[in-house]
Amino acid sequence: MEMGWIDYTKCCEIDNELIKFDIQSFVDRYLSNSSRLKNKMQFMNKYHELSKITVIDGKCKIHGHDYFDLMAWYVYSCIGKKGNHYRDPDVIRAIIFSATQSEFIQDKEPFSSLKTIYAIP
Repeated sequence: MEMGWIDYTKCCEIDNELIKFDIQSFVDRYLSNSSRLKNKMQFMNKYHELSKITVIDGKCKIHGHDYFDLMAWYVYSCIGKKGNHYRDPDVIRAIIFSATQSEFIQDKEPFSSLKTIYAIP
């Protein structure tokens, strides 16, 4: 049985400008969503086992789309309804990418591959 993903931002709160993630709440919601709450102990054991692994490259710690989802949630949470149009992760992504100077990313993956694929001089 495949387990469907959930909106993890419902397990987040802002405390003194920092995002706090409630892992227990997330695990309960995630497992309940797929009728797997009975496997919580096994899931948490695996979580603790994997959390001991040190990940050096920050790009391996979060998926890009998750980053933009979290950023959109944070901005909306901080400025409320005035920032309603920032609630869309695609808007946040567009703002960040439009502000990024190409010379800083052109030699980094996946951008350097795009130059080859599309024969950009």
